[in-house]
Amino acid sequence: MPKLKTKTLTCLVCVFMLSITSYGYNAHTISTKNKETKTIVVPQKIVTKEVILNARLSSFNINEQKIVLMKNIATIEPEMKIAIDAEIEGLKLKVKQKEAEDKQKEIEAKKREIEAKQKALEARQQELKDKIAALEAKQASELPVNTTALGKMKIVSSTNMKNSSGKINYDNMSITINPNIVPYGTIVWIEGLGFRYNHPSDMGSDDNVVHVYFKSQNEANNWDNKKARIYIVQNSGRLDISKNSLVNFENLSTFKLTSYCPCPICCGEYSKPYADKAGSIGTYIYEGVTVAADPSVIPYGSVIYIEGVGIRFVADCGGGINDKHIDVYWRNHQTALDFGTKSENVYLIKQ
Repeated sequence: MPKLKTKTLTCLVCVFMLSITSYGYNAHTISTKNKETKTIVVPQKIVTKEVILNARLSSFNINEQKIVLMKNIATIEPEMKIAIDAEIEGLKLKVKQKEAEDKQKEIEAKKREIEAKQKALEARQQELKDKIAALEAKQASELPVNTTALGKMKIVSSTNMKNSSGKINYDNMSITINPNIVPYGTIVWIEGLGFRYNHPSDMGSDDNVVHVYFKSQNEANNWDNKKARIYIVQNSGRLDISKNSLVNFENLSTFKLTSYCPCPICCGEYSKPYADKAGSIGTYIYEGVTVAADPSVIPYGSVIYIEGVGIRFVADCGGGINDKHIDVYWRNHQTALDFGTKSENVYLIKQ
C-alpha cells in the first residue's frame, strides 16, 4: 500500500507540472536548509500551439497581402507611367510656351530698339539733309548767278577725253554728264572746279558721274573719284559780281558785241544744222553757252561774263572777229538779228 501511494503522488505531480508548463509557468526544484527539496512555479512567456498557429496565419496573411499589393502595383504601374509621361509632356509644353513667350518678348524688345534706332537715324539723316541744304543755299547765295542744286556727283577724271570731233577737250571748259540728268549745252558750277558746260564725249554718260577733263595728270589724279556738289546755272543776263566770294572776276574792258547763227548767211561754207554745228576747236556750240573771240585776246577755253548777256565759253572764232570783238552764238538767224550790235563790259572768270 505505501508503494501505491507513492506512485500515485508521483503521477499527480507530473500532471501538475505539465499543466503548469502548458499554462506558461516553469517548475524549478530547490533545496531547503533542512536539505529537503521543494518545487516552485515561475511564470514564463506563453507559447502555445494556438499562438504558433496564429503567427503562422499572420505570416500567411502578410504574404497574401504582399502578393495582392504586387498585383495591384503591376496593374497601377502602366497607368502611373502614362500619367507621369503626360505630366512630363505637359511640363515640356509649358516650358516651350514660356520659352516662346520669352522669345516673343525679346523679339518685341529688339523690334522697339530697332524702331528707336531707325527713328534716330531718320532724324540724323534729316539733320544732315538740312545741313546740306543750308550749305547749298549758302553756296548758291555766294554765286553770282541763280542756280539749282543737283547734289553730289562722283568725278571721273581724264587727260585724254575727246569731244565729238575727236579732238581733246579744253581744260576748264566742257564736262560730260548723263543728258537725261543735265541736257547737253547746260552750264553748271562744280564745287572746287568752277563753271563748266555739259558736252558729249567718248567717256560715256553714266548716272551720278561727271567726267571732267584735266590738262595736268597730277590734277586729274587729285580729283579722280572725289565727290563734288553740282549746281545747274540759270544763266541770266546780268550778274551781281560784287556780292560773291566763290567766283573771281577780272575786268577785260568793254567789247563790241555782234551775233551769228549756224546758217549759210552767218557761217558760209561752215554752216551746218544747229545740232551738228561745231566750233573751231571741235566742240559742239550751243546758244547760251558759246561765243567766238580773238584767241590772241581771249584764249580758247576761257570762261567769261558779258554784262547783259551772261556767262559764256570761248569755243569759236571768225575771220572778222579781231581784237576787242566778241560774236555771240544763237540758234537761229532771226534771234541773231534781234540781238544786233552792242558794247558791253566783259569779265574773265578765274577758275
